[in-house]
Amino acid sequence: MNRRPLGYDASAWRDVPQRSPTTADAELPTLLLGHGVSVPLGYDSEPGTLAAHAQMKGVAFRRAAVFHLSIGKEARAWIRSAARLGHVSTGAVYLVVGIVALSAAIDAQVRVIGAQEALHYLLDRPLGVVAVIGIAVGLIADACWQMIRAATDADRAGAGLRGWAERAGWVVSGVVHFALAVAAMKLVVGIPQATSEAQAKGWVALLLFAGPWVVGAIALAIGGVALFLLYRAWVVDVDKRLDLSQMMRAGRLTVLGLGAFGLVARAVVYGVIAWFLMLSAVTANSRHARGLGGALRTIGHERYGPTLLAAIALGFIANGIIEILRARYRRIRLG
Repeated sequence: MNRRPLGYDASAWRDVPQRSPTTADAELPTLLLGHGVSVPLGYDSEPGTLAAHAQMKGVAFRRAAVFHLSIGKEARAWIRSAARLGHVSTGAVYLVVGIVALSAAIDAQVRVIGAQEALHYLLDRPLGVVAVIGIAVGLIADACWQMIRAATDADRAGAGLRGWAERAGWVVSGVVHFALAVAAMKLVVGIPQATSEAQAKGWVALLLFAGPWVVGAIALAIGGVALFLLYRAWVVDVDKRLDLSQMMRAGRLTVLGLGAFGLVARAVVYGVIAWFLMLSAVTANSRHARGLGGALRTIGHERYGPTLLAAIALGFIANGIIEILRARYRRIRLG
């Protein structure tokens, strides 16, 4: 097959599904190589190895290949850049929330804040407008990446229950980051908006109209995420897509330690949010609901609260560092 510019060629692709599935999947690497894709889908460039992977991956490989051929090289570069920028922006939000929470643990006069308030905190600092706009752009880029990631299964979550749960999580993450980006732009232009805690209580109040069981189900889902994060921390499953081969062993161990610590911190906060959300469901009262800032403040007011809050704050700072490292070391696949 002659080499052609990268792009989806319908006439070349049309006859692939007409053969037996095994043959079609095995010939996909050849088809991709014929379109000028030298290292498709993150696999080795040897045709034999690619064919073997194709036979194992089956339909998922074919679907990913369609996406890979449907966009140009420049578009793929833009998507990868958007994903990396999204990690930087997410990391910046984690760092600000963690730093302010750590300050609150040391000084009782400092108020713990959530993600939206973290952007307001930045806005009042030198070059704050530039920083908040940059974070907003990064969060929008990340929202786009999360949708592409979920739609194409770019990270190979698979078709099983865990795979679909992961992809649903990517969609939720994209929606949350887009909403945070909108809040950031409202702050920049001076549009008044409710605090994140008031918004959380408002959403729970609306969901209670549908039925307390809806709020209870969401609480169970968030609690399940918290348990899963604890499990990941226990087995040190920080991020299998991080390529730390360029680091020395001490650097890799440090990253894994920071990642596990950050997972525990997030799990604790998610657990607190889930607990109060379940309390709202049981009592049919939205005033119990907590957002990120409210959950952190609740922890800080408990016995040994300042110590616990300081530990969780350091965990959020660790999450911020990991997100920034993802921008540099994460393998970003597009099919």
